[in-house]
This record gives sequence, structure tokens and C-alpha cells, in this order.
Amino acid sequence: MRIAVPLTAGQVAGHFGQCDQAMIFELDATGAIQKSVTIDMPPHTPGSLPTRLVEEDLDLVLTGSIGQRAIMVLADAGVRVISGVVGNDPKQLIEELVTGQLLVQGNACGNHGCGHDDGHAHDHGHDHGHEHDHGHDHAGAHTCGQAGGHTCGQAGGQAGGQGCGKSCG
Repeated sequence: MRIAVPLTAGQVAGHFGQCDQAMIFELDATGAIQKSVTIDMPPHTPGSLPTRLVEEDLDLVLTGSIGQRAIMVLADAGVRVISGVVGNDPKQLIEELVTGQLLVQGNACGNHGCGHDDGHAHDHGHDHGHEHDHGHDHAGAHTCGQAGGHTCGQAGGQAGGQGCGKSCG
């Protein structure tokens, strides 16, 4: 599995659109890190950052907040997204993901004035009690949005009794 963690000044980027690098981790079937490499990211223009990550043949991106357009570009290429991750050390985030301890506080993008909302500031990873179609598929994209954060577990669901109904691992 290949996982990218966008970075700003060497730490996990709080906002995907502000990253200047990304650390790419390659994991074996047991979840052990086999290798990691840091790549430079292009200047932020619409679509440039997710397109650069698509070139890396990734399975997953772990990030702070991220705009819906970037999520769609990644999802269209088959790259899953977990946004709202909490932490500064990219290697620690990978370890937390593998052990089912990854803390996700939700994707703030879309309601904090960064200009990346797509006209509807709500999270597509949840059932809102109504059907809606925005003309694009969100398969593979996942942004939890649980208020106050929760611990996402492995493929079986969420740990700690809270869950958003999506698999995070």
C-alpha cells in the first residue's frame, strides 16, 4: 500500500492546499513501513496538488483539511482520502493508522472561509437523512467530520464506540 501525507515545513499539513512537500510511505501486507520518500509539491493552483499525488500511484492520502475538488481529483484516480487527521509527525500518523488509533477530527475545509467549498458545506462521508446528487462520485473519499474527533479503526470500523459508518483503514 502506498500512502501520502502532505507536509508544510516538514510537518503534517493542516490544509492540503498549503503543502509544499508530501511524504510517500510504502507499506507491506502487515502494515510495516518498507520505505518512505519526500517529494516536492508544485505551487498551489487549482488541481495541481492532487494531480501531482495521482502521479505517485497512491492508495491513500492522510491530510488535515482538504477541498472537495482535490478530493474528487484523487477519488477519480482511485485514491482514498482521510482528512481531518490530527498530529504533526507523518510516520506517527502511519503507525496510528496501522494500529487503528488514527484520530480524525473532520474536514474543516468548506466552512472556514478558505474558498474551497463547492457550494454545500457538508461532508459527503455521512448520511444526511436525504438524497443528493452533485454530479460527481465520492466513492473512495472519506472525511469523517465527527465533532470533537474520534478514533478511526481498521477495516472493521471505528474504535471507541463512535463511528461514522465508513472504514478508515
